[in-house]
Amino acid sequence: MADVISLEPQKTRMEDWTERRNELLLLPSPSAYESMQIKVLEYLIERYRDSPVAIAPARFSPRTRFYLNRRMIVVHEHLRLDRGRPSCSRTNAEQRIQTSLQKFSEKATVPEPEVITAPRSHEPLPQVAQKNWLLGLSEWISECIRSERKLPKQRSNWLTNRRTKFKKLVSRLSNTKTQDLAALVGLESYENEGLHHVFTKLWRIRVLADVSKDLVLAGLEAKLCRAPHVEHTAETMREFLGDEPAKLRLAALKVLERIGNLDDIGLLADLLRLPVAELSPEEPTALMAAMQAIAQRADSLPGNTLDR
Repeated sequence: MADVISLEPQKTRMEDWTERRNELLLLPSPSAYESMQIKVLEYLIERYRDSPVAIAPARFSPRTRFYLNRRMIVVHEHLRLDRGRPSCSRTNAEQRIQTSLQKFSEKATVPEPEVITAPRSHEPLPQVAQKNWLLGLSEWISECIRSERKLPKQRSNWLTNRRTKFKKLVSRLSNTKTQDLAALVGLESYENEGLHHVFTKLWRIRVLADVSKDLVLAGLEAKLCRAPHVEHTAETMREFLGDEPAKLRLAALKVLERIGNLDDIGLLADLLRLPVAELSPEEPTALMAAMQAIAQRADSLPGNTLDR
């Protein structure tokens, strides 16, 4: 049996950009946005022609060239293809199977009883689960309650006070009628991986409230775009480009303008090809602006500017 399975190889970024550009050039009368896409793609092709960046795999390039007419399908088809790439060789398949079996084995292992050490003044709280944030908050509180039964009274009171303060801070930030920057600063003492998920949910609540000059929203956005969380935030914003309210999609595009990468060019280009009924009036302009911003962000060479 042959070791290599016959599958279409994954395209590089340069191949994907070139293919998209050539398809647009074949259109008999391209629209204004299609003409702008051609300009962006030609810029990327010229800018990265001799760069290792161009030979990296294109994340959001479909294995076959087709276009779908529903935004949810477009977004999640791209994300699904990236998260579940097919195995291209027997070795690759064996490695995946071995990894899966190891994970199952680890889950089946009975964990050792937890040994609770003496309380420390700055010991972090249990992390909020990366699930529905309300469910995660509930589990977090339950874990604190279970822990309290085993800890000294002083530690128990400290956990109770921390838990109560955390709930109040989240509640204050959920109130879109106020600009409670003090509550946002207060959450900094709870920094951990789970808190990033809480920031995302609070960001969504305030975006949908559509508050003019929302300083809390700007602060949440700054936290979400910080270096430790930027990749997680970018992935969340890509998912928001699916079947979500238009104001949320537009806000997600603004964030991707700041933190998106060259792989997002393909995703945004495919969204621009959706039927007019699938796009809000402001969306084509926002998609095009995001493409241009991402194309130019890392460009520091003089003369390599993209005419808008």
